[in-house]
Amino acid sequence: YLFHNTQTRYMCGGKQDFVIAPNLLNNALKNLEALDFVGITERLEEFCFLLAGSLGFDIHEGYTEKQNQNNHKFGIDLTDSETRKALQPLIEYDHIIYTAARIRFM
Repeated sequence: YLFHNTQTRYMCGGKQDFVIAPNLLNNALKNLEALDFVGITERLEEFCFLLAGSLGFDIHEGYTEKQNQNNHKFGIDLTDSETRKALQPLIEYDHIIYTAARIRFM
């Protein structure tokens, strides 16, 4: 389950016992649209500033510095085309969720 459309599963309520199908993707997209705030990892600092401003909080630069992150790659080389090809079917719906989230963020 670590690579099997994890974001899509979360957007469907986090169930781990179902097969991702087009109707569940639609549910995930509807749930994404229902969120008031959507951010993406690549623009985390901007998202935090937007969220804080909307909620009336004052945050300072450096607030979003990543701490306690896992730097272990588990032997997976994501630059390898064969690895990427093997993983693609496991993240195909997550790509759709990410694209929708990115568009909402922009």
